Amino acid sequence: MRKIIIAASMALLFAACGNDDNSFTPTPPQKPSDEEMVMRAVASWKKGVDYQSGFDFDTLYRLKDNSKFTATYLQKFVNLSSSDIDGNKHYTFTPADWANTTISDVRYIGGSSSGRIAFTITYKGRKGKTSDNSINGSPSVSFDKNLYYRNQISINTAEASKLYMRGTYEHADVFYTSLLKYDEDKFVPYLKGKYRDNGTNSLRFSINLVAKDGHDTELANFDVTITDFKSLSALNDELTIASSTKVGEFFGKRYRNKTDGDYTAAVKALSPQLWFNNVQMGLIRDGRFIDMYAEKVRSENGNYNVAAWIPNSGSAKYLDIYLLEPRIEVSSAKKTGYFLNITYKITYVNDVAVDGKERTLNVHLIEP
Repeated sequence: MRKIIIAASMALLFAACGNDDNSFTPTPPQKPSDEEMVMRAVASWKKGVDYQSGFDFDTLYRLKDNSKFTATYLQKFVNLSSSDIDGNKHYTFTPADWANTTISDVRYIGGSSSGRIAFTITYKGRKGKTSDNSINGSPSVSFDKNLYYRNQISINTAEASKLYMRGTYEHADVFYTSLLKYDEDKFVPYLKGKYRDNGTNSLRFSINLVAKDGHDTELANFDVTITDFKSLSALNDELTIASSTKVGEFFGKRYRNKTDGDYTAAVKALSPQLWFNNVQMGLIRDGRFIDMYAEKVRSENGNYNVAAWIPNSGSAKYLDIYLLEPRIEVSSAKKTGYFLNITYKITYVNDVAVDGKERTLNVHLIEP
C-alpha cells in the first residue's frame, strides 16, 4: 500500500511540473493592483543601454526643457517595475503597461556631480508619488552629470600630434581650446588645472564646463587626458644646432693655438653648461626656420635657474616649442686647423631621457 501511495504522489508531482521531459515552466509573477503599480513603481536603467551618452540630459539640464521626455522616450532607456505591499510580487512593466503610463515632471535632483533623474508617473489615470525623497519618492535613476558632459567633449588628436607636450603644458591657456572638440554654440570650457606626465608624454586638463548663455551657468567639472602629442624623437629631424661667435671664442682660447689632434678627453672634461647654451638653435616647421634662444627660468623646486630654449618668434602657435635644459654627451672632439669638430648627441631634455641622433658641431676657433 505504501508503495502505491508514493507512486501516486510522484505522478502528481510530475504532472504539476509539466510534461514527460520533466521541464518546469515558472508561473509568471502576479500583476500588482493598479494602485500598487503606480504607488510602488521603481525605476532602473536598462542593461546594455549607454544612457550616460545616449540620454539627452543636456536638453533637460541646460535648456530646462523636459517636454521630450515622454513615456515613449523614457522606455528606451528605463525599466519600471512594481510589487505588492508585501514586496512579493515583483513585476516589470510590459509594453502594454507603458502604453497606459504617462510621464511628467522629469527633473534632475543632485549636487555638483552625481545625482538622480526623477519623474512622476501616472498609470491608468492614477498619479504616483511626486516627492524628491530618494527613499519614498518619485521613481528615479542615478546619473553622473560630470561624466555625461565629459562625453560631450572629444580630443582633437590631429592638432595634438602637431605639438610638443612640454610647451603646450607651459602655455596651456593658449592651446587647450584647440585641443578639445565641443559644440561652441552650447558650451564654454574653462581651464581650472593642468598636469603633465613626462613618462607617457601626456597632459591632463581639469575643465569647468559652463553654458554659453551669457551667464556662464556651470554645467560640470571633469578631467580630460591628451596622449597624442608629438614625440621628442621628432627633434632628430626638426632641430638644428650650429656654432656661434661665443662658442667659437670659448673653444678658441683653449685650442686655437694648439696642435691638431684628438681633444676628446679634454672636451668631455668640460661641463657642457659652460658652452652649449651659447650655440645657435632652431627648429624647422612647415618649411620655416624658427629661431630659438635660451631663457633662464626658475626650476620647479624654485631654488635655481635653468635654461629653457624657446622660440624667438612672438607667434603663439609656436609656443609648444619648449626645450628645458637639454643635456648632451660628447663622443669625440678633433681639431683641424682653426676648427674643432665636436661629435655629440642630446641625451636628456624636458626632464626626459631621449635617444638623440649623433650630430657634429663645427666650431670655428676664434681668438678672443
